[in-house]
Amino acid sequence: RKSSVSSNSFSYQKHSGRDRCVTINEEDPNKVSNSGASKRKSGTPRKSQGGHPQQGAVDYSSPVRSELQVKQSKEDDDMVTLVHTVSFYRRQQQQQQNAITPRKIARTPVSLKASTTSPSSNRAGTVDSTTGFDSDEEDVSSTAESTSTGTEEGEFLVQEKVKKLLDEVCKQQTIIAQASQALNLCAATIEFSGSTESAEGERHLLVATHRRQAILDEVQRLRVEGCLRPPGAPTEKGRLTVKDITLPLKQEYMRKLASDQISGHNLVCLLKYNETVLATQTAPTLPGLLSVRFPDVLQLSNVFADFKITMEIYGMPAGREVLPHEIKYHIALGKKKGGSGSSKLLHTPKGLKSNSRLIMPPVQSPAGPQAVRSPSLTLYGFIIFSLKEIQRTSWTLNPISGCASPLDGTVNMRVNCELAVTVDYHGFLTMYEDVSGLGAWHRRWCRLQRHMINYWRYPDDEKRKAPIGSIDLQGCSTQRVGVAPRDICSRLNTLMLEFSRPARDTDVESLKIVRQGKTTIERYLLSADSKEERDEWCAHLNKTLALLKAWGSSNVGSS
Repeated sequence: RKSSVSSNSFSYQKHSGRDRCVTINEEDPNKVSNSGASKRKSGTPRKSQGGHPQQGAVDYSSPVRSELQVKQSKEDDDMVTLVHTVSFYRRQQQQQQNAITPRKIARTPVSLKASTTSPSSNRAGTVDSTTGFDSDEEDVSSTAESTSTGTEEGEFLVQEKVKKLLDEVCKQQTIIAQASQALNLCAATIEFSGSTESAEGERHLLVATHRRQAILDEVQRLRVEGCLRPPGAPTEKGRLTVKDITLPLKQEYMRKLASDQISGHNLVCLLKYNETVLATQTAPTLPGLLSVRFPDVLQLSNVFADFKITMEIYGMPAGREVLPHEIKYHIALGKKKGGSGSSKLLHTPKGLKSNSRLIMPPVQSPAGPQAVRSPSLTLYGFIIFSLKEIQRTSWTLNPISGCASPLDGTVNMRVNCELAVTVDYHGFLTMYEDVSGLGAWHRRWCRLQRHMINYWRYPDDEKRKAPIGSIDLQGCSTQRVGVAPRDICSRLNTLMLEFSRPARDTDVESLKIVRQGKTTIERYLLSADSKEERDEWCAHLNKTLALLKAWGSSNVGSS
């Protein structure tokens, strides 16, 4: 084909029908290679029928580096001159695309739109208010956010927790609707107006309302922070128990209650921690009692060491029971079956159940039988306590202004907090001991349990004998257990624990005893058998010290 190319270039022919190189014929420019011929390797000439290569016709399947100088033709416009190889241009194009378009990162397959239908549920699947990953831009922005807030696994756990919390919101809304319907029935019937059933319905409505709000607050926190726990926060969980809740009453209130001037109050206690809300049973104020005591035992699991728990006291005036139980529920009394004289009660006939006044009361709620109500229980006061205050047995109640409360302003209760995970590890350690002013190493069987290291001579002695010695980690001043410095002990795989105590007159300076004015530092040197065992002991000892620092020695117990 007539064309002109430089000696160091490659030629392509523009063709709309196919993307194929065209052979350049040196001998006869007017001849064009047969396009239907079979392709051969680059540089291999096509053979004739006789087995000899055809003169002047060479077919190539890739761009041909030409050394020819072909005359200019009118079809030069259809020829594109490439300075480099095709592979070079392809690599360059791929590099440019990678530099402009960020690579889409594979995510954990979670179908947000398929699992949720409401707009609020769609937002629950992400950290912020985005609804999904429909474009590359959204994918890149969410990836950048997950990189800043945590790993992909942490983001997936946040999404899963948000979904579970939103499911729980739907359940609490159902309970609110059912409790409201029951209270509307109580308000519309004379039998249950101001009854204990009505007070119990108010309690269920109060608990469901506060649980729903607490869950929504936790969902909002997860969406804003994007992580289950803030960075650097304690990760070990504990179990908190609250029992023997007692609320003293005012003297004037007790006099009015004893003289039958008032009918009393119904009291309920709520315990709140993050999205968890626990409630006691309804307890009435009775004449002659100086306080109201709740027999309930409230237990919170999965509590972290930095917890702040709120206890709220609610109450409402109690109504007087006007009708007895049999009349209230329309139970037939005094009627006997047949003439046998038996005192068996007659059951309500089946035909009369549909005519019951309890199913369709004559007086409806002003907003209708399906109206959602607000709790009638009033907040009388609250307290907030943390891990530092759990040793107390009495708290001052924070009052609510403008509320006539029968409480005298104090709350008595017992709070117990116990770590759900404990450290238990055992193995051989060689311990340095000072014997008559001379140092000696003795191999001991040691067991780390809770905050104590007990040791024996042999493993079998652990079950049969008392330990020959122990190390209490409560007073350990070592911030992080590691390999002992070489200038103190050059023995391999040796750990060092330091304890501060007041100085004594009998303290003698040695490798184990270091006097610092009025304070003495006592050292314990423990040598492991191998590097792996040394690392295991370091990990368990550091975990124990971290638990002691966060929870205290009295709370580090076994589950």
